[in-house]
Amino acid sequence: MNALPVLVISASSQLYCWKDAAGTLTANPTGGVWSGTGVSGNSFNPTVAGLGSFNIVYTYSDANGCSNTDTLIMTVTACVGIVEAPTASLFSVYPNPTTTEINVTTDTQLIGSDYIICDNVGKTILTGKIRGTNTMIKLSNFSSGVYLLSIGNHSNLKQSIKVVKE
Repeated sequence: MNALPVLVISASSQLYCWKDAAGTLTANPTGGVWSGTGVSGNSFNPTVAGLGSFNIVYTYSDANGCSNTDTLIMTVTACVGIVEAPTASLFSVYPNPTTTEINVTTDTQLIGSDYIICDNVGKTILTGKIRGTNTMIKLSNFSSGVYLLSIGNHSNLKQSIKVVKE
């Protein structure tokens, strides 16, 4: 009896606006097959996929005939009314996507700033304050979907990032 092949898969992004360019899908070991809505070869095209969340599957069979699969969830949103600044971000969020909580690591300039989480139609879901350079925000009561986290009190420091709750 042979062990199943161990797969390591990733994508250049798992969150897209529907007008974004196609992203690259990578897998190790190579030689398997990607499948799913919007997939062509080793690319995911959000324009072809349309709006929603999609299971993208990688299937690999080794020389012994043992097969294994792994799945990525790709989310395509309309991104209506949101323009993300191309400047360097003053904060980062991990894990993203998440299932229960996010950790926000901020520049010291943002300590004491307000944060706001809005749903995909712009409704405020949660507000709070950044108390230090590392802040944990619980999302366990949120429905699955895409949210916008905005941090900062002043227009020159205010920045936003998309957060995916699985």
